Amino acid sequence: MESYPGVLVGTDGSTDATVAVRLGGMLAGRLGVTLEILTAYDGDDGRDRAWAEEVNAGAVATAKEAGAEDVKANITTGDGPDVLLETANAHPERLVVVGSSGLSK
Repeated sequence: MESYPGVLVGTDGSTDATVAVRLGGMLAGRLGVTLEILTAYDGDDGRDRAWAEEVNAGAVATAKEAGAEDVKANITTGDGPDVLLETANAHPERLVVVGSSGLSK
């Protein structure tokens, strides 16, 4: 394999997730591959479809500013970390970029 066929990054709009989106955008741009940005919501703590759309739109803009040219926005329901793992497991050939979620627990 010469390169990863794509890059996957999840975001909840946090500072650490935004850093991951920026890095994912930079990597996808340099590799010339698609960047998929995943935002999940479960209805808790005000996280609904409108919240997810706003977070995802900001992430797409950040990724493009970082150099990504082909960006796929994906919004779904569920627990963010679980959805990210399921998506990564479905496409294990892609590079997954994450922030620090769970590192403080």
